[in-house]
Amino acid sequence: MNRCGRLTSRHSGAVIAEQVAIADGFWSRLLGWQFRSAPPAGHGLLLVPCASVHTFGLRFPIDAVALDRTGRVLAVHRAVPPGSILP
Repeated sequence: MNRCGRLTSRHSGAVIAEQVAIADGFWSRLLGWQFRSAPPAGHGLLLVPCASVHTFGLRFPIDAVALDRTGRVLAVHRAVPPGSILP
């Protein structure tokens, strides 16, 4: 996984995540945060490309944000528990 740094709102400039990792290869997208401990507050994982998200193998709930190709937010899913599938 690569690091891309801080994620901010295009409109307000508010910081959404201080540290974001990019998972842009087959294996990094497949594994994501599986089998790891919860990341520190303010950390995120960007899956590129990504049509859906699963939380199998996670030990903690996640907040998931669906983006279109331009980075516009399509949906926000808060506290998605382990063992879930998001379209």
